[in-house]
Amino acid sequence: MKAKISVCCLVVLLMLICSTTFAEKSEWVDKSYNFSNIKTVLIVDPAIPNEIKNGITENEIKDIFKEKAVLPKVKVVYLSDLCKILNIRMDANSTISPEDLKFIINNTSQYADVAITSTVTNYGTGSEYREGYSYNTTTYKTSYIHSKNGTTTIETPVTETHNVSGGNIPVAYTTVRWDVYETSAGKPIFSRIESRSRASNTLFDNTKPRDLYERITKAFFNDLNHKLKKNK
Repeated sequence: MKAKISVCCLVVLLMLICSTTFAEKSEWVDKSYNFSNIKTVLIVDPAIPNEIKNGITENEIKDIFKEKAVLPKVKVVYLSDLCKILNIRMDANSTISPEDLKFIINNTSQYADVAITSTVTNYGTGSEYREGYSYNTTTYKTSYIHSKNGTTTIETPVTETHNVSGGNIPVAYTTVRWDVYETSAGKPIFSRIESRSRASNTLFDNTKPRDLYERITKAFFNDLNHKLKKNK
């Protein structure tokens, strides 16, 4: 006698190993601004609050940002370049004060049309409690009946109930604020706040905050590239 799992059962099992994902995004765009005017962009490394830093987090955020902050349709300049031109000293972490950053944004129209800044406001792992639940699957038990006329195969459906206990599961979360400023006027033309979280329901999923940050950053620059292309 053999047992086989039905196709429906496999679908259920695949659904059970999926993680719960949450995404929320709010944004504002200055509709009067023509993005086709953008020829040069100042990209500022993400601001990372001290409470998030641990010697690892800030480095992985910077590495992901360098990889995903791509604008192939325009010329890109970086904060370190402008600091040298304007004689603004950066600290050991290659950052400057908010006052100096504001000064640069308001006084660099000859070097860049717009400036992109971002702040990572949430970045970590927590937990949330999930109630226990039950689900049914159907298996087929195969039996063989032998007679003088040959062998007959009989498949009998069997319903099995599975109980999953409740408990705390890990949840990764990340929130990033983006702002794009027109340098000639020092005013914002595009702002976005995006939050993502992912609950790992099973051992098969090991989503980290860095994974969510990578998706958020990639989505922002993809959307900005789309705006640049759309207005060409």
